[in-house]
Amino acid sequence: MSTGQLFNVGQDFLALGGMLGITPGVTLSPSIITSLNDGSSFGSLHLAISASDSLDFSLSASKGFGENGTEFGGRETSSGSGEYLRAPTSAAIQVTKYF
Repeated sequence: MSTGQLFNVGQDFLALGGMLGITPGVTLSPSIITSLNDGSSFGSLHLAISASDSLDFSLSASKGFGENGTEFGGRETSSGSGEYLRAPTSAAIQVTKYF
C-alpha cells in the first residue's frame, strides 16, 4: 500500500448485483460489495443505452463507503502514518459508434 497500489486485504465479503432491462435498448446494472467484518461497502451503477443499431452510450459510477481504517473506507498506508488510501470515486461516459 505504501507504493500506491490498493488491494482488498480483508475477507468475508457479500456481493450483490443485477441487471434490469428498462426497455429493449436500456439496461441498468447496480452492484454492491460489503465487508461483513467492518460494514464498509463499494457500490457501482452502470447504465447502457443502445440508441440505434450503430450507436451505444454507457454511463457508470462507483464509490466506496466507510470510515477510515475499513476495507472500502480507506486503509492506512503504513502504521501510524495517518494517510489513508481508498478506491477512488469515479464516473465515466462512453460513446461507441459502429460503422
